[in-house]
Amino acid sequence: LMPHAAIRLEPSEVRVFSGHAAAGRADPAPYAAAAAPDDIESGDIESGDIDTSGLSSRTIVIQNVYPELDCGRYPVKRVVGDLFEIWADIFKEGHDHIAAVVRYRAGDGPWREAPMTLAEPGLDRWRGRIRLEENARYRYTIEAWPDRFESWLDEVGKKRGAGQDIALELIEGRAIAAAAEARLAPEDKPRLARVLAAFDGAPADDERHAALTAEAARRLMARYPDRGRAVRYGRALEIVVDRPQANFAAWYEMFPRSQGS
Repeated sequence: LMPHAAIRLEPSEVRVFSGHAAAGRADPAPYAAAAAPDDIESGDIESGDIDTSGLSSRTIVIQNVYPELDCGRYPVKRVVGDLFEIWADIFKEGHDHIAAVVRYRAGDGPWREAPMTLAEPGLDRWRGRIRLEENARYRYTIEAWPDRFESWLDEVGKKRGAGQDIALELIEGRAIAAAAEARLAPEDKPRLARVLAAFDGAPADDERHAALTAEAARRLMARYPDRGRAVRYGRALEIVVDRPQANFAAWYEMFPRSQGS
């Protein structure tokens, strides 16, 4: 197989190529053509022969981030006090809800987060805002994850609205809420305990549903989401934040020839 050579595959045909650097050469050696499927005996290729350590599957896509100059090669410029907006297309397969945040830091300070909201649902366009309060170089990126609790709320709401039995869905919702206990701060654990106690003590499905869908329960679950499947944008982008005078000021240099007599 030579560089830029065309390869024609028949329907359902599979070929495996392997490349090795020649000893004592800085540049890679030419690739050898792989055998056609008819020439490969059963058992010649073991599952352990293929290195899959570099492969990954991202269930959430983050793309078309704005502002981003030349794929992050150059920083964006703003001034102190600006409200900086970050936009991105964020989506995933299926009907699960998504939560997303902007992660940012000023200089070598700690990373902070600002929530993102779905500004254009039909286009999966999300928006986040951060206030630039320091004359420093900021870095920012985006992190998103499947929101399991909000997905459950959407599902159980549709089934309940259609008059279907939701007993099993309520058990699932309680399990999702109970699993959040390990992520809660000590001062918030009593709040979750009250939600679960109200669910367990409710005599009917309507009361159980009300206990898990109350605003207090939703705020608690949103504050401590499950980020086990979180995906982060592949770049940390930069913002150069200047003093407000940078909006209108300029530097001048006096030359001797410019001086009058």
